Amino acid sequence: MKEIKDEQALSSLFENFVYAFYQKETDWKVSRPKIHWDVDDGYSEALPVMQTDIVLKKDNQTIIIDTKFYQQNMKSRYEKGSKKHLSGNLYQLFTYLENYQEKDDETVSGMLLYAMTNDEEQPDHEYVIKRKKVKVTHINLSQEMKKISQELRELV
Repeated sequence: MKEIKDEQALSSLFENFVYAFYQKETDWKVSRPKIHWDVDDGYSEALPVMQTDIVLKKDNQTIIIDTKFYQQNMKSRYEKGSKKHLSGNLYQLFTYLENYQEKDDETVSGMLLYAMTNDEEQPDHEYVIKRKKVKVTHINLSQEMKKISQELRELV
């Protein structure tokens, strides 16, 4: 239980760090809006809340960022199988993208941003799924702040 609580606390700290960085160190408008389900009949009573970690906006560009802090960023189904993205995280981000109410001239993309682990393989992939750009990547928090800052700026 202590490990789970520690991981949750570190995850929250990582999310808040990335949020504060983009808010203070860039010219992006930074927020944490809830995204409403795009339901056809208006009924959404029992649907879960979609609370974003970070949404960046500048001009007509919007980036929905979901931060993750785990001991493993990718997993294989079998002992020697190839590592894949954590499906729940990808589904969550894609659900945000699919339900986000974008404006006519707005370009919306998503990013899963993981804190780097000790694993040999780290996520660093870009996809286009249903015309939406999705980046799955990581950042090394063990390096100097100058380098972290540079990498966070380059991600957006």
